[in-house]
Amino acid sequence: MKIKALTSFAGAVSMHIGEVKEIDDSNAAALISCGYAEAVEEAKPSTKKGVKSDENKRDNA
Repeated sequence: MKIKALTSFAGAVSMHIGEVKEIDDSNAAALISCGYAEAVEEAKPSTKKGVKSDENKRDNA
């Protein structure tokens, strides 16, 4: 599970304020329940494409 630290802490897992880290679910649940961290929602991959294929071609004429 991905979590974000709300405070700095050290132990089985060590993080500083604002750090985001992927850790095992049991440690994540313990840190969240005591208020040291919050769960981070996974970002969904974007379906947009950046550049059209015609725009990548150069006109050397």
